[in-house]
Amino acid sequence: MYQLGETHRFEYPGSPYCNALEEIRARNEETPLREGAYLESDGLSLYTTSPRRNEVRNASRPCIPDLLERGVNLRLRVIEPIQTGTDRLSQVWRCTYSSLNHQGSEESSVVILKLFQESLRFIPHESLIDYIPVEEDITRESHAYQQLRGLQGSILPYSYGFYNFTLPCGEIVVGHVMEFISGDQLDKRAKDSVHDLGELQRLYISTLSAFHTLRQNEVRHGDVKLRNIMAHSPPGMDPPEIVLVDFGSSRIFTDTPLTKECLCRDIDNLLWACLDVPELARAARTWIVTHLNDPMLEGLNYEVRPFEPSCYNEDDRPIIVRSEKKFVIPAVSNTEEVPDESKEPFSGIWTQQFSTRWS
Repeated sequence: MYQLGETHRFEYPGSPYCNALEEIRARNEETPLREGAYLESDGLSLYTTSPRRNEVRNASRPCIPDLLERGVNLRLRVIEPIQTGTDRLSQVWRCTYSSLNHQGSEESSVVILKLFQESLRFIPHESLIDYIPVEEDITRESHAYQQLRGLQGSILPYSYGFYNFTLPCGEIVVGHVMEFISGDQLDKRAKDSVHDLGELQRLYISTLSAFHTLRQNEVRHGDVKLRNIMAHSPPGMDPPEIVLVDFGSSRIFTDTPLTKECLCRDIDNLLWACLDVPELARAARTWIVTHLNDPMLEGLNYEVRPFEPSCYNEDDRPIIVRSEKKFVIPAVSNTEEVPDESKEPFSGIWTQQFSTRWS
C-alpha cells in the first residue's frame, strides 16, 4: 500500500511502466466499456467506508440498505457515461444495481461507479516527473469517506464500497460505488438563479457551511471546484441541499503534513472558485462583508475597504496579488447591479490576497 504523499519517479523515455500502460490503453480503445455492459466485482469491498445503520439516522436522503450491508459480490449494469475519456483521473458511470425486495420482486437502484482506471489517466512522461500513483487517489478518497461516515447521506453521497472490477479490455481497476445525486453542479444552478440575489446567497451559505463541516471533522477536500459541488433539490426543498463529491485529493488531519491552518484552504478556494460565476461571487462578497465574525470564517483574515472597481487583466479577470497579511475585500457598491455579460465586465469581485504562510 502506498503511503499518502509519496511520489514516484520513472525513467524517461521508454519506461517499461509507461509502455505497459500504453498497451493497455490501446486494448481499451479496441474493447471499451460501453452502455449496457455488466460489471461484477472481484470479491468484497476493499475498505470499510459505508456508514453503519446508527450513523445514518440523521441523513436527509435514503440509502440502499442492501448495499450498506453487502457481504457478497456486486453486479452492476452500466447505463450512462458521466465523465469518460483519456487523460482523466477517473472514469465515472451511472449504473443500476438490482436486488430482490421483501416480496421477492426485483428492484433496480441507480448508483454511481467511479473507476480509478490507470491506463486512461495521465501517463507519466517527461513533464510528469513526480507522478502520484492511482493508489494514492484511492487511499485518499477511502480515508475521507471513512472519516466522514456520519455525514454520508447529507453533505456527502453514501459510499457503498471500493471493489475490484475486471474491464472488457482485461484491466483490473478499483471502482468506488456511490449514491447517485440528482441535481445540478453549483455553477449551473447559480447561472439559473442569476437575477435572484437571495437564492445565490443561500447557495453560497449552504456551500460554505458544507466545507466548514468538513473542517470541523478535520478533513480538507483539496479540489474545490464548482463541478465538485452538487445542488440537490428534491421537490419542496429550499435552499437546495449541497453535496460535495470527488475526494481523491483530500487530506485528513492525521495525514502528514496537514496542519490546522491547512484546513482553512477549502474556504479560501471556495472564494476563488466563485470567481468563475460573477453572480455567485457578488452574492458571496455581499454576505462576507456583513458577517466577518461568523464562525464559518474563523481562522481567515479579512479586511473590508471602500468599494473600488477591481483591476482587470487582458482577459477581463480580476488581478490576484499576494500579501503577507490578509484578504482584502471591497465593500459592496450601493449602485451595483447584477452584471450584464454583453456590456461592461463585472467590476464588483473582491481583490483576493493570499497569506504567504500558505504559499
